[in-house]
Amino acid sequence: MIRKRLKHCAPADVHFIDNGNYHYLTYYWLEKLNTPVNLLVFDHHSDMLPPVFGKIMSCGSWLLRTVEDLPMVKAVLHFGMDPSYLSHIPVKFRNRVTATDDEHQAVRFLKQHQNRPWYVSLDKDVFSNREVRTNWDQGRLRFSVFEPLLRAADRYCTILGMDVCGESTLCGEQWRGDYFNRRLVRLIKSLTFYKNKAMCIDL
Repeated sequence: MIRKRLKHCAPADVHFIDNGNYHYLTYYWLEKLNTPVNLLVFDHHSDMLPPVFGKIMSCGSWLLRTVEDLPMVKAVLHFGMDPSYLSHIPVKFRNRVTATDDEHQAVRFLKQHQNRPWYVSLDKDVFSNREVRTNWDQGRLRFSVFEPLLRAADRYCTILGMDVCGESTLCGEQWRGDYFNRRLVRLIKSLTFYKNKAMCIDL
């Protein structure tokens, strides 16, 4: 049903996909790409936990499923993961998945992997709750660090598409989420990636 609903939606766009429970939708954008791509993930969690049963995919397992099933995703740069979750990355995938919370290391990685385009996936739970509130436990990232990282990805690499999740389901938090999203959209609209796509985002 998800694939049917997304059939006519291009992955090379900007997608806001509600709260973090639905982060697994990134998998369906990635599988639609027909060219080798790298993946830049901003997330407080690993999203690499084994499924609870069978092959069911959730917000906690979508990235593991991605590296298992989508060989077109060549390298993953995961920024902002809680260090206690590093062990979630299976040993056999540690040559494809690099996790860091050091912005200088992240920029070096981007510079070293300019040979193929990138897809960007942002879960807002990576941010400090001083920046925005989500319905999951959150990291410590500040927007003042995130902005130059996204600009570096835009400067050194070709960004194909981007998705954003992490909306709050808490009553009274929507106005803060709207403020943050407007700030985020202003940043995205200033990127070469956005300007080249000539897209329009209405909030």
